[in-house]
Amino acid sequence: MKHEVTNDDRTLDRGIPTVAGNGSSRLIADVPINTAYHPDFVDRQTTYNIFEFDGAVPLGDGTWSLENKMLFYTEKEQDVYVEVRSIANDGTLTRRVSGNDDRRLDTLFGRLQARGSFENLALPVQVVGGLEFHNQDHSWTNFNGSNQTGGTVTNPTPEILVDDSGSPASLQTFDLTQKSFGPYAMVDIDLLPSVNLTAGLRYEFYEGNYHRDNKVTNVVTTADQALDSHLTKSAGLVWNPKKDLAIYASYDETFTAQSLFAADNNILQLDPERGRQMEVGVKMNALDGRLLLSAAIFDIRKDNVVETVNGTAQLVGGINARGIEFSGVGNPLPGWNIRGGAGFLEAEIDSQTSSSSDGNRPRGVPKVTASLWTSYEFKDTGSNLDGFGMGFGTTYIGTRFGDDNHTFKLGQYLLFDAGIWYYLPVGQDKRIRFDLGVKNITDATYYTASGGTYRINPGAPRSVFAGMRMDF
Repeated sequence: MKHEVTNDDRTLDRGIPTVAGNGSSRLIADVPINTAYHPDFVDRQTTYNIFEFDGAVPLGDGTWSLENKMLFYTEKEQDVYVEVRSIANDGTLTRRVSGNDDRRLDTLFGRLQARGSFENLALPVQVVGGLEFHNQDHSWTNFNGSNQTGGTVTNPTPEILVDDSGSPASLQTFDLTQKSFGPYAMVDIDLLPSVNLTAGLRYEFYEGNYHRDNKVTNVVTTADQALDSHLTKSAGLVWNPKKDLAIYASYDETFTAQSLFAADNNILQLDPERGRQMEVGVKMNALDGRLLLSAAIFDIRKDNVVETVNGTAQLVGGINARGIEFSGVGNPLPGWNIRGGAGFLEAEIDSQTSSSSDGNRPRGVPKVTASLWTSYEFKDTGSNLDGFGMGFGTTYIGTRFGDDNHTFKLGQYLLFDAGIWYYLPVGQDKRIRFDLGVKNITDATYYTASGGTYRINPGAPRSVFAGMRMDF
């Protein structure tokens, strides 16, 4: 059994806006985000609680057991923020004060399954089968102040903003419920000493309901997400032509209900997101286990994809993605570790409509990603340096577009991180680890994601961190 509680109190903003460029293009505003928003109107207070229980009970004296998992997650939040509503051609800002009161999200997940094997069949067979249940309840009160025009992108003058949340232009309460459940089964069969087959089936059901009460107009909107279901399939084949080499192929299908938690009842009219992934790869152990290499090629198709743009849910349609990935983990010498990887991805929107974004790369998807991290920890118990370690790494993310119509780019970035640590022995079987590190050493300016033309997420600047933990 495990319980985890977190209190999170921080400022909240909606990101950096874009401004008009040439023609239909846009440019990310070159202004520190904290100058646009009044400091008194950007606060988020959240408490998280996670309760988790895992158990297993043998069934008789054989190879079968009954396993269960229960997880309950609850999140409580109050927030207030300023969001940009529009930017005129001369840079004049229109903003409003918004927020959420008494927001609560409760998530319950449960799984009950049986696991065992059949030893008297012609081939060794292992079986897992059971039932999963997932339920989310989400409620909150949302308020929006009136649009306030004034200040510019280059001179935001946040002090002119007025907190009108006490008499909001919009005040609505939301109460949403969404659940999914269904049985599943998977078999694992050793076809040959060097060939293994896995196959699985899952029958997924989902349903939900939506309730919105507009406190200004007294209009109540309710809707039901009708019960729907679909059978998904998965399969995998692994061949070990020799001891330290594995070649595999896999196929997986997905079926996911559209999330109601965008607070948009129109999403109930959309079909669930469906997808499939095919992958072929190879894994190799070398240098007596001191080097693990892997490579894979994959092809992914998703339909009925929905994304949120400036807070509004929008149907993208279909997305095709094909790529190749490489990764490696090595331990050339005792205490010296290296890990790295690279990926190359081609992706395009294929909504099968006349959408202007058809054929474009989806927003936020880079063509190239790469990372490398190396570390060394002294292992000589007779040395004063025993337990002292240091590491250095770099991450590269290629150029991405900020929207599906390619009106602006997020750009590429290269980050460098470094850290040192030391293990201090405490008694016979305990030790304390001290950490000190720097992220984004060069203080590079970069953008991690885009939530729309007015919601660009900037990356963290140069950050120094320290930590301490006890291992026992």
